Amino acid sequence: MGSPLARLKRADRRQLWALVERAAPRAATALTSVALALLVSPEEVGVFALGIVVLTLVQALTDVGARQSLLLHWARGETRVFIRRFTAIAVPGSVLAMAGGLTVVALVATGADRSSFALLIPLLVVPGLAILSMPYMVGLQAGGHWRQATTSQGIGAIAGLAVGLVVMIATRSILGSAVQFVVAEAVTLLLAASAGRRRITPVDGEDAPGVARDYVLTSSYAVLGWGQGQVDRLALGAWAGASTLGLYTFASQVSRSLAEASAQGTSSVLRADLGQTDSSADRRTLGGIASRAMVRSTFLVAGVATVSIVGAAVLALVLDPDWRPALLVVPLFAASGFGTAAAWNITALLQRLGLVARAMWVRIIGVGMAFPIAWAASHSLGLAASLVVLREIVVALLLGLACGRSAPVRGLVTACSWTAAFSLLGVVALWIF
Repeated sequence: MGSPLARLKRADRRQLWALVERAAPRAATALTSVALALLVSPEEVGVFALGIVVLTLVQALTDVGARQSLLLHWARGETRVFIRRFTAIAVPGSVLAMAGGLTVVALVATGADRSSFALLIPLLVVPGLAILSMPYMVGLQAGGHWRQATTSQGIGAIAGLAVGLVVMIATRSILGSAVQFVVAEAVTLLLAASAGRRRITPVDGEDAPGVARDYVLTSSYAVLGWGQGQVDRLALGAWAGASTLGLYTFASQVSRSLAEASAQGTSSVLRADLGQTDSSADRRTLGGIASRAMVRSTFLVAGVATVSIVGAAVLALVLDPDWRPALLVVPLFAASGFGTAAAWNITALLQRLGLVARAMWVRIIGVGMAFPIAWAASHSLGLAASLVVLREIVVALLLGLACGRSAPVRGLVTACSWTAAFSLLGVVALWIF
C-alpha cells in the first residue's frame, strides 16, 4: 500500500490528471465563449446557451448517470451486459431526445431568431459519441490510467477548438461552436478506444442488478442536478429574452467553467477510490476519505477561481462594453464554485453509501431556487450571482446532512470558509467598480 505520504502524492497526481481531463473541454468552451462574444451578439450567445441546456439534459439522462454507476461497479466486473444494452438503447435515443429538445426551446424562446437554432443541428450526435466513448474512459480511469484518459480528452478538446474556431470565423455564427462539440467528442472517442484496447484489463465477474438500479437513481439525481443548474437559464430565456440570457451565461461560463471541471474531476477520483474500498468498510471511514478529497478539491477550486477572475479583468480590456455587466459579476459568481465542488464530492459519497434516494429532496430544493435566480438575473446580475452562491452552499450543506454520521464535516467547513472569503471579494469588486 505504501506510506501515507506516498498515497497522498498518488491521490494528488490523480486529482491533477482528473482536473486536466475535465478542464480541457471546459477551457475550450470558455475560449469559444470569448470568441463568440467578439464575433456575435449577446442574443446569439443566448441561442447557443439554450442549445447547451438541452445537451446537458440529455447527457444527464444518459452519459452522466451511467458513467458514475460504472465507476463504482467496474472493479468488481459487473458491467459488461449493462454497457452493451445501454449503448444499443441510449445512442439512438439521445439523437431523438436532442431533436425534440431543440425544437421545444426554439418554439418557446423569446427575442431570438428561430432560424438560428438550425445552426445547432450538429449537436444532435454529441451525446451519442460521448456514450460510445464512456466504457473506454471509465475503464482507463478505474484502472488508474488517468494520464491516458486525460490525453484523449485533451487532444479532443484542442482539435474541437481548432476546427470550431475556423468555422466560427468563416461563418461568424454559432455553427462553429456546435461543430466544436462534435469534433471534440469524435476525436476523444477514437483516442480513448485506442488507449482502452491496449490498457484496459477485463475484470471477471457477473453483471449485478445493482448497476442498472444505481444508473436509474444516479440519472434521476443527475437530472435534478441539471435542473438546479439550468432551469434558471430556461426561465430567464423565456422571461427576459436571449440577450439577457447571453450575458448571464457568459458570466457563468467565465467564472465557473474551470471550477466545475475541477469538481467533476476530483469527484471522479473519489468515486473510483470509494468503488475500490471493501464492501464492509466503516461508514465513518468512507466519510473521512470523502472529507480529505473535499479539502484538496477546495484548494483546486480556489486556484482556478483566481485564474477566472484574472481572466475576466483581461477580457474587460478587449471586449465590447456591452459585456461589462457580465464581467463585473465574475468574482462573485466564482465564489459559488466551492459549494458546487463540495456537492459533487458528497454525491460520490452518497452513492457509495447507497443513500442517493435520500438526497433527492435536496436537489429538488436546488431546482426550486432556480426560479428566484432567474427573476433576479432579469433585474440585476449581481443579485443573481449572490443567489447562486447561496444556492450552491445550501445544497452542499443539505447533502452533507443527508450523509448522517458519515458527513464530511471538515470538507464542508473548508468549503464554507472559502465561499465566504471569495463572496466578500466579489461584493467589494462590485462596490468599487
